[in-house]
Amino acid sequence: MIADADHRAMPPFDEGTKLDGEWVSTFASSGMTATSSGSVASSHTLRLHRNGTFERTGWSGASMTNEIGGSQSGVTTSSNRPGASGRYKLSGYRLDLTDVSGRTETMSIFEPDKGSDGLLVINGNNYLKDDGK
Repeated sequence: MIADADHRAMPPFDEGTKLDGEWVSTFASSGMTATSSGSVASSHTLRLHRNGTFERTGWSGASMTNEIGGSQSGVTTSSNRPGASGRYKLSGYRLDLTDVSGRTETMSIFEPDKGSDGLLVINGNNYLKDDGK
């Protein structure tokens, strides 16, 4: 109980848990003032396979305009995240991704609905399972 709200601990993943599927995290935001506007968007995809391998892709983009003294300027940028693949390991609240060059990235992970991998929270971001429908 925290501030009159019930909370519960999320159970950790068992050592060596394997998942199978594709999870996608998307983000978009925009804003405007009297003299400027801007927006950002990103999408990240993580594929995990029962054989312990992974693939990861993503992109991000941003645009901004500004008006000063009747003159308007703007910038737009986007980039693709270089694709990565390799092996993964799940244990507790930890997801280790080791790419083909041997570099390991460690992230936090939990499953809000134990027994359902429809939503994974990875490094604080919601990744929804894409069931291909």
